Amino acid sequence: MRLEALKTWHVPRKVHPLLLLMMAVVGVISFFSNIPYYEYNNVRPIERTDTVEQRLELLESVLEQRKYKESILKYNTETEYTDSCNATNIVKNESLPLCDNMPQDLGPVPVNKTELELERVDTQYPEVACGGKYSPPYCTARHKVAIIVPFRDRKQHLAIFLNHMHPFLMKQEIDYGIFIVEQLGNANFNRAKLFNVGFLESEKQKVGGWQCFIFHDVDLLPLDQRNIYSCPSQPRHMSAAVDKFDFKLPYKEIFGGVSAMTKEQFTKVNGFSNEYWGWGGEDDDMSARLRYLNYHIERYNMSIARYTMLDHEKSKPNPKRMSLLQTTNLIFKKQGLSTLEYELVDIVHRHLYTHIIVNIDER
Repeated sequence: MRLEALKTWHVPRKVHPLLLLMMAVVGVISFFSNIPYYEYNNVRPIERTDTVEQRLELLESVLEQRKYKESILKYNTETEYTDSCNATNIVKNESLPLCDNMPQDLGPVPVNKTELELERVDTQYPEVACGGKYSPPYCTARHKVAIIVPFRDRKQHLAIFLNHMHPFLMKQEIDYGIFIVEQLGNANFNRAKLFNVGFLESEKQKVGGWQCFIFHDVDLLPLDQRNIYSCPSQPRHMSAAVDKFDFKLPYKEIFGGVSAMTKEQFTKVNGFSNEYWGWGGEDDDMSARLRYLNYHIERYNMSIARYTMLDHEKSKPNPKRMSLLQTTNLIFKKQGLSTLEYELVDIVHRHLYTHIIVNIDER
């Protein structure tokens, strides 16, 4: 019986009225949710020797966790959300020690590029919580990181990406979530606009928000775990050495592939431009925005910032990209996050990622 644990309580002759009320509320919640109170995160069973105050504190913890579970799929009343894996809050013990700045035994890692089934990959890595979120259980993460990935028609790449990234990121002892932002509609792919959508929507998925945002192509895989996914005081270009370019930096101002920015940095430059439809230009536009506001681009050592690129057909270049780049410094304050328009079609919490589905066609 779901209320079996409550029968073990030793009830004093004079029972606090508030305690009786809390007991009744928790009993009803447990009965209808099929989740006994003692199965909540970090809530121990109530002991016979507990005081009334201790029992009230435990019950309040249960109610707080249940309140979050019910609200996580209701935060936006305009959209129906699909929860395929029972999304719940990750409750951490804040008394845990801080994780190391550089966890032990980090180094180069192999990459598996063989074909994988996305459905099968999504059943792996039980350490990962619903929605592709993870927080180290044995220490308090120093970095809270959202990985934003623009996506369309790359299912095979996504399977390889998720299979590689989760063990890679867990080893770094960071608190992270992976957000796949899929573009619907018939317009040319707009990578930058999807990044803007991912930035806004991922913030709604994290209590207290994220500290750091990694804007990540789905066809790039890091090769060295010392390439910590975090945000320093300046924007960081993560993918400085890609095998396609013989592990050399193509040009100094490049900011494409994988890049990292804090919330403050991203909002100060008004996010990415929404005007780059098709391949190319949006990363150079962001680089110009950053330099205009006196940011400088940081990079890890080239021996660490190494990536491999998955094979794919090259997209058709955007014929307007060069003319758009000529106007970046003049219009970036009025064009970007502040002018973003999109239709949020659905958000699906899958096991290894949060799937954000949007229509960004111009109206």
